[in-house]
Amino acid sequence: ITLYDIEYAIENRIYPADWENKSYADQIRRFMEQGGWDNEMYVEWARNYYDGDWYGIYGIDVEKGCGFSKGRPLTDSEIKEILDRIGDITEARKEIVEFALNAVGKVGYQYGGKASGTGMGARFGSSTPDEKGRRNGLDCSGFVQWVYRSAIGVSVPGSTAGYSGYPRISKGSLKIGDIGFYEVPGSEDNHMGIYLGMDSSGNETWVHCSGSSGATYGTGNFKYYISLF
Repeated sequence: ITLYDIEYAIENRIYPADWENKSYADQIRRFMEQGGWDNEMYVEWARNYYDGDWYGIYGIDVEKGCGFSKGRPLTDSEIKEILDRIGDITEARKEIVEFALNAVGKVGYQYGGKASGTGMGARFGSSTPDEKGRRNGLDCSGFVQWVYRSAIGVSVPGSTAGYSGYPRISKGSLKIGDIGFYEVPGSEDNHMGIYLGMDSSGNETWVHCSGSSGATYGTGNFKYYISLF
């Protein structure tokens, strides 16, 4: 991420609420005065936007490519370690988790990309490059849709906006295999992923398809939750 990216985000009013009603110059000055890229809060904020679908709307520059995932696939021992940490869950939830983890590092990102079928043999996205030069990938909602359909044969919406009518659950009710969103479900601009429990440090972990890494596993800024079980 470059300073240009953050300037573009600020100019287009993509910034924390406490920056509201400040001029463009004041916003840049405040960003720099409060540590800029050395301020962990603002770095995390910028990364969250960069990893989401926001680039497709706001023009944040990303590397052009052919839709490959930059992350490496998880090894069998790494997947087993995650499953052991998760512990005893229903068979359906386990199927979702295993399938999603096996897709990490193997599925690229394409804005608007959906799967034509199920399993790793499905065609992803389109052979026609998107506006960033990427092809044959899935977006965040396309990834969740593909995982659920492939793992347990359940069809879920293929867009984040499609979840507007689903009842939300609290953070305390969140279980392995449930779905999380960055913004209120149904929002036009959003990012979503599948919950995989807490890590050893007490952080929520997720598997999702991000604009910068493709299918990836780790923490994320998911704040709204839905259970399809």
